[in-house]
Amino acid sequence: MLLIVIDPAAALLCALVRRPGVWLAVAIMALDVPANWAGNFNAMPHFLVTFLPGELFAAFVFVTAVPVLRGIAREGR
Repeated sequence: MLLIVIDPAAALLCALVRRPGVWLAVAIMALDVPANWAGNFNAMPHFLVTFLPGELFAAFVFVTAVPVLRGIAREGR
């Protein structure tokens, strides 16, 4: 339920090129992936395959966070 509020907030802050948006996106993904794993580990036999898109997106967020933050810092925002 909380993701209904913080996901759009992270997207808006990132669209406005704000550092808190990047940090919020990283925090969301850092909490979301383990929560999905824990909540669905016993529910589905091949749960890792079904969460692959989310895990790939999390990897994208983690890998690009530092370069994006550096770019924002160069802009002075």
